[in-house]
Amino acid sequence: MTIDYRKLGPQQVNPIGLGCMSLSFIYGQQPTPKDSAALLHRALDPGYNHLDTARLYDQGHSEDMRSNIEREEFS
Repeated sequence: MTIDYRKLGPQQVNPIGLGCMSLSFIYGQQPTPKDSAALLHRALDPGYNHLDTARLYDQGHSEDMRSNIEREEFS
């Protein structure tokens, strides 16, 4: 499958983003760290690069999860 990337600022990103608010408690019970990591790997491993994170999502939980995954990959 070919993905047509789009320009967002200086980056080329997937046209559909993965909203990461679901990694927080906002929608009820927060997923386990293992489930959150599995979701992020499912997106990042094939090259997906448009993740919507924000500090306000459970005080930065989604951003922390993403940085933990990136640290795993680059260490």
